[in-house]
Amino acid sequence: MSTFRMFLNQESESFAKGDIIFQSGEPADRMYVVAEGEVEISIGDHVVEVLGPETIFGEMALADRQPRSATVIADDDVACYVLSEDAFNALIAERPVIAVGLLANLARELSFRLRNATRMISELER
Repeated sequence: MSTFRMFLNQESESFAKGDIIFQSGEPADRMYVVAEGEVEISIGDHVVEVLGPETIFGEMALADRQPRSATVIADDDVACYVLSEDAFNALIAERPVIAVGLLANLARELSFRLRNATRMISELER
């Protein structure tokens, strides 16, 4: 089962183009999966990534419970599935096989983003 399909029974939220989904520094207690549209992830004045359907963002909230490290804005009209910390914990308890797949996808996503950030920093230093 794809990561995206795991979220089909979860809460959903819609955002209009230009809406701020969350801002850097805000408390974090949920992650999102883009169902439709695109979101722009920024750190300060720098856009670091644009994500489209079936991509995850805000996942660090469930990993470290620290404030948001980036700002996310709807690049156009966006629909997202939302996984709260409570829903995440329930998923792990009730469906461990699915939870293992989700955690593997989260690890891949975090690794991919860390590599991209490292590359961007390297390019800025040149």
